[in-house]
Amino acid sequence: MECTGILESLAVMSFLVMVVLQSISFADNTGLWFSTKTVEDSDITVSPAIPVEGEQAEIIFRIHNSEKTSSPESNLECYCNGELIGQKKISKLKANSEEVVSFPWQPVHNGIYKITGKLSIGGKQIAKANYEVAVVAKKLYLGWCDGSYHKSAKKLLGYCKWINLLTQVKNPNDIKYWKRRGAMLLLERKGELEILKKEGVKYWLSAADDKRYDGLAINEFNMDYFGEIDQQIFKYVDEFKKWKEKHPDYFVAAWHSGPLQEEFCKRYRGFADLVMIETYTNYFRGRFKERCDYRYIDERIDMARKMDWLDKAIMSPCTTVAYGGVTPDDLESQIRYIRQRAPEMPGLIYYCGRCTPPPLKKFADKLLFKYFIKPVITFWPENDVRLSDYRIAKGEKVEIITTLHNIGGIDSGKVTVNIYAQRISDGKREKIKTLTIDSLKAGDVKLERWPAKDIEPYVAFPGLRKKGTEFTNPAIPAKTVLKAEWKPSQIGTYKIEVEIVPAEDECLNPLGSKFLYVYNSR
Repeated sequence: MECTGILESLAVMSFLVMVVLQSISFADNTGLWFSTKTVEDSDITVSPAIPVEGEQAEIIFRIHNSEKTSSPESNLECYCNGELIGQKKISKLKANSEEVVSFPWQPVHNGIYKITGKLSIGGKQIAKANYEVAVVAKKLYLGWCDGSYHKSAKKLLGYCKWINLLTQVKNPNDIKYWKRRGAMLLLERKGELEILKKEGVKYWLSAADDKRYDGLAINEFNMDYFGEIDQQIFKYVDEFKKWKEKHPDYFVAAWHSGPLQEEFCKRYRGFADLVMIETYTNYFRGRFKERCDYRYIDERIDMARKMDWLDKAIMSPCTTVAYGGVTPDDLESQIRYIRQRAPEMPGLIYYCGRCTPPPLKKFADKLLFKYFIKPVITFWPENDVRLSDYRIAKGEKVEIITTLHNIGGIDSGKVTVNIYAQRISDGKREKIKTLTIDSLKAGDVKLERWPAKDIEPYVAFPGLRKKGTEFTNPAIPAKTVLKAEWKPSQIGTYKIEVEIVPAEDECLNPLGSKFLYVYNSR
């Protein structure tokens, strides 16, 4: 099968996870050591796994004594980007034991940080390890549906660096492993009406009693893929909503399958902290027929935005090999499209871990870093490339206005914008100006609203919807506006092009254009 061949070829791809260390040293057979040789075996972890700037986090070290006798007293120093943030004395460790040592950490700025641990005895360094972690501008939910043992390999598939949310994790060893990595674990409960009729809403509420988990994930709500839903489910949802109002700190997520029906979806506002929207294009290719796969994505984004909870929703593409599977190109194209259409979406969750070949799993994890954590510089050419006037006389000046957005998780480095003018009659193209900015900040994606009295809902304003006395435009991320002036010396029709050239960052829609008409006189 063609898909299988592509996945096999991925096995030879090297994926650089943000983990650095190879130096583990011993002195005088002390037996004390720790390492970050791989993500899975790392003895340095951070909780939460992806910290948010300005919020409290914890750096955790696991120190081992591999000798058959107790170790001497030792000292552990913790550095962040070369700056000492704390040190602690470690008492004698018993033979073949380990100890967990933690340091509080509150990063002020977003970015990639290098955590270094140095272990010494009597002033002599015996072990050192480094670990890199991303601190982001806002909370991200990057997850897998399933994070358990791989049945064939008999080992944890923990080499994925950027996962910080998991559902369907039941094995005690897996729970312990992911908690140590600072991930959020959600206990799954079914949304099937038959179970609720027998158990009542206490079936969902009992999840709060299991302290090994950080919250609850309710699965599917008994909706089939043709959109039918039993109205009786609303009784249990509304009853659970009342409980949630009394326990607002208990985290609740909901898996949504099937069509996003308004009568049902509006209830998410009342009880769900996160909605995970199943978007498995490979499962429904036969039903799409002549419809584009991406129209399926559009409809789900549009309904979630209409219901006012897209900013707390994450799409769930499918990575399973079932139903023809998905190629790496397919997966990346879907994520690029989702990021452009729904920049306010705070993450992504994949389905499913057990049925995903390890090479594709690694590639999928890489995409989380690329499209959510790294800076992602973009603009919407239809709205973010503008001219002060579209018809001018020869010798007059025109202003080119470009609005840039960083929809990624951390601030960018240097960004260059090139502006060109191409005369249509002869194809001659000249550079008008090069503009640069040192950094483009990552920011929250906010909605822009206008009072209804100021705007009438004409067709001229597609995308606006009425909500009470307001119209709400699709979300607009934080922005930076750049301007340049140009005075054309000849008449004619010009295509004004704006090109984004980031230094090392991912860029969506790097080119936009507008047409300018230059006459002898007005």
